[in-house]
Amino acid sequence: MHHRQPHWSQTSQRLFTECPRAWAHEYAFLEQGKPPRRGSSRPRTFDEITVRVARLIWIERLNDQYQRKIWSDIYRRRRISSTMDEMLWSARMNASELRKATAIHRVAEQLRSLEQSSMLRIVFGEQGKRWVYFQRQEKVELNGIDLFAAPDIAVFHQDKWTLIRIRFRTSKWLPTIDLEHRLMAHWAVQQPGFPSSANEYRIRELAWSRGVWREQRIEFDEKGMDEALDLLLHDVQEMRWTQRMALADPSLDILPLALSERSCRICSHRETCPAKDGLQKAKQRQRDYLTTLDSKRSDQVSEH
Repeated sequence: MHHRQPHWSQTSQRLFTECPRAWAHEYAFLEQGKPPRRGSSRPRTFDEITVRVARLIWIERLNDQYQRKIWSDIYRRRRISSTMDEMLWSARMNASELRKATAIHRVAEQLRSLEQSSMLRIVFGEQGKRWVYFQRQEKVELNGIDLFAAPDIAVFHQDKWTLIRIRFRTSKWLPTIDLEHRLMAHWAVQQPGFPSSANEYRIRELAWSRGVWREQRIEFDEKGMDEALDLLLHDVQEMRWTQRMALADPSLDILPLALSERSCRICSHRETCPAKDGLQKAKQRQRDYLTTLDSKRSDQVSEH
């Protein structure tokens, strides 16, 4: 059987934090060379479609900018509209014309203001600047782990490369976010043509929050880089342990359930999950089940 080596990405890590059981559906069997039980690549909500459209159009825009092709406001809206229609059709989802028009306007304004942000103005407004963009699917190998931590854009400015992560949807802030962003520097030093020392980089985040792009400087030093690597190794160790439990018991009955009801509401595995009728009830049933298992094991040990 073909075994893929472990991997780390923010998407995987976020899902694992929200619900180890949902993570197992998506990744535990996939890494053993098997297809996932049920793909979640299909967007689950209209808001998710809107975010995906924004990211897709942004990549298109960067690609054309790299080739010095100019976009008009009309062309931008046309591309957003057609991409949204395609994604709605693919997801088998309906939306009213008013809702679509509102979303198209919001994405267009979001992308326009992103181009005008202080960090990216030099990409779109000045010629001769060195910059490159990446797809998040691009990986490097670090300590035997496939690391998916590519910056969205890297810009050479004032004798250093600035690694920029763009967040089109601001999720709940977690204390590990800065550490996760520092993994971009670990990713970059593995790239041919990029500096091999973390000191040669700056790390920035551009996050969409309440209608504006907010810039965040991510401070880091050698200690911060080591802490980011420790986070990576800890996450992968926990994921591998969960994978082993899933493979040992494909029913997934002993895996931890979601942290919150909110995660359950948008989960693509809800219909086959014990929590489909309520998370707290499912957690109590699981506690009772595990208590029964422990009791049986104790009885078996005492008999021997």
